[in-house]
Amino acid sequence: MSVKKVRLMNDKITVPPLIDQTDKEAEMYRDMVIQLADQIELLKRQLKEETDARYAAYARIKELTDR
Repeated sequence: MSVKKVRLMNDKITVPPLIDQTDKEAEMYRDMVIQLADQIELLKRQLKEETDARYAAYARIKELTDR
């Protein structure tokens, strides 16, 4: 690992070696996809629960009004 020195206005600045950013970006996007997939699954479960509750309420209303 070599370190380059750059001169800027008579000051010495140490520049770190170049790092491959593509792996970090890929990992960042992978994490985002996983989070979104988890959120989608949560929303699907909530939708199913609400739909089941709605139809149970419809069945109960029908049961009460048919008496």
